[in-house]
Amino acid sequence: MRATKLKTKFLTTGLFILFFLVLPGISCSKRVVERTLKQTETTDDPPSTETGKGAKNLGPQVFDNTIQSSVFTRDKKENELLYTVVRGEIAHLVGIDLKTQKAIVDLPLAGSDGSWDIKVSTDGILYICSSQGKFYKHLPGTQQVDDLGRPISSETYLWDLAVGKDGEVFGASYPGCRVFRYHPDDGFSDVGKGPLVAGESYVRSIVYHEKSDKIYAGIGSHAHLVELNPRNGTKREFLPAEYKNQEFAYNMCIIEDDQLGDKLLIYLTKSAKTLVYNIQSKTFEGELNVPSLFVKTTIKSEQESVAYFTGNAKLYELALDGLNAKPLVDIGTNALATKWLDIHVLQIFNSRKELIAYNVASGEIKTTKLDIPSLPVRLNFVAVGAGNRIWTGGYLGGSNATFDPANGEITSLPGLSQTESMTFLGKDVFFGIYPGARIYRYDSKKVWNVRGGNPMLIGKIDGQDRPFGGIAVEELNKVYFGTVPTYGKNGGALVEYDITDNKLSSHVNVVQNQSIISLVYSAGLLYGGSSNRGGLGIAPSETEAKIFVWDPVKKVKLKELVPVENAKSISCLTEAPDKKIWGVASGTLFIYDPADDKVIERHKLYNFTGTTGQWAPSAIIFHPNGYVYAQDRGNLYRIDTKSMNVEIIEKSIHHLIRDENDILYFLRSKDLWQYIP
Repeated sequence: MRATKLKTKFLTTGLFILFFLVLPGISCSKRVVERTLKQTETTDDPPSTETGKGAKNLGPQVFDNTIQSSVFTRDKKENELLYTVVRGEIAHLVGIDLKTQKAIVDLPLAGSDGSWDIKVSTDGILYICSSQGKFYKHLPGTQQVDDLGRPISSETYLWDLAVGKDGEVFGASYPGCRVFRYHPDDGFSDVGKGPLVAGESYVRSIVYHEKSDKIYAGIGSHAHLVELNPRNGTKREFLPAEYKNQEFAYNMCIIEDDQLGDKLLIYLTKSAKTLVYNIQSKTFEGELNVPSLFVKTTIKSEQESVAYFTGNAKLYELALDGLNAKPLVDIGTNALATKWLDIHVLQIFNSRKELIAYNVASGEIKTTKLDIPSLPVRLNFVAVGAGNRIWTGGYLGGSNATFDPANGEITSLPGLSQTESMTFLGKDVFFGIYPGARIYRYDSKKVWNVRGGNPMLIGKIDGQDRPFGGIAVEELNKVYFGTVPTYGKNGGALVEYDITDNKLSSHVNVVQNQSIISLVYSAGLLYGGSSNRGGLGIAPSETEAKIFVWDPVKKVKLKELVPVENAKSISCLTEAPDKKIWGVASGTLFIYDPADDKVIERHKLYNFTGTTGQWAPSAIIFHPNGYVYAQDRGNLYRIDTKSMNVEIIEKSIHHLIRDENDILYFLRSKDLWQYIP
């Protein structure tokens, strides 16, 4: 669709013929040109007040207050507090005084955009694990956060924490599948002495059992359970064979009960089952009767052998002598923290920022909404839609926004999770959403209301997770996406949504064991670009990225080819004005001639030396001023099509689009930037 608009623009402005003549890359030459582009770097002056040209920061676009971890605690004066971490380009630790229900702590976590877990040690110190691999501590009630650095230098992501004894805490990490220990007197140590399971990347969940002095660790992206002795590093795997086909042992809890034995509850993704393991007898007692339970914040009754946990936006009760959990009340979403106010009243804080008091004896419930501040979040996607509005999507919690260049107005559109791609057809906007490769359709003539079904969920693609390369084909009345598979899997899909009959379908492994990350429609055919990178937690099985040609009427692959030897991903495909296909493959710009079925030119932007392809899209834009603008690997390139000289005109950017007025836009962290050539 973008290519169709581009051609129309050239024709209507009368610049198409001039551009065609000065652009060697789209000539009819049959020779193959291969060279490294001569590069220079320019530092453009700030935008001129007279011409308005250059780069201009339009500021943050998407604001959100996504929280993924919380804990109840007290300060030294016994004031009752609730702590949570708000995701943002710089995450914030927020502490709420439960008496006044006001924030008394709001501290940035430098170098972090969020946290999956926070815990309070036995000596009253709050610890925070970061999604950037950093570790922090905070004394409740104070106004200071200490950055303790990375527990293990190789680990870039911290997932889960467990409270040990005598002031120690343990943490789980990625990509080395490690468990670390921290104590204020001893610092950090790798208590697993290397990966807990060879060949795996994630320790996704951990709990500590005080009676046995053992850690229980849940592994992904191929599920394992490991019992770890943190004092000597010995390990024992104990997940039954019938569950080894799961993705993650995602979250766990321990319920201590002297009469019935201490129970370990383990939630497994893919099947959404929760297993019950008796720690004393070392036996699995079975599966709970309800799927999709969030057992991480399970809490036991102070008087009975009964436990309470959440799932499916409900509070459940489980008698510990059985496997049948029964729902008690709808609480809107899962609990991030729980504690007892007295022997009957359970206090819950959920991810909707609601403080709930529920009386398990009477069924009485009271709900209070807490004021948790929103923060600007990192932008994950940008596109131009109808009315020349610039659409953006946020990372990781999601949400979207539009920017109107005519008046500078930003409209917030909350409710969807992470947008990986977006495309437009008529009044409708189509979203490719992570996780679960979900496809949504938004009727822009109606009010944005996710809970009310606009955007509407069209469907999700089984076995797939991230939809990229969204493209709408008006003449077919269809929308296409390419996908990356779920964790621990290779082999993406080509997704088709037929608007006429409202049918969503997918074709798996169009390129064997490779993901599909870029798409373009040209002359009645669909062209796709692959990445050898699959879901997280598995190494690629293929070595070279490919272009495939798809007949959208017969729904068959016509051919595939390798445009650049040893390239690992084709992150961009664009139709040139002369119908040739331009692309970027692991740092090499190439030109493919569909008429002759061959690559006629290759120009190296930079040297790529990796073994794994990327997911994130790059871009090529043909501008009426005679230059080609390209974005890849954090750089904005300007290519002189006469000399094929290339300048790096902006750094540390991602994504690139062109609006209806020939203005370019790119993303830099949380900010939308405008570039007027």
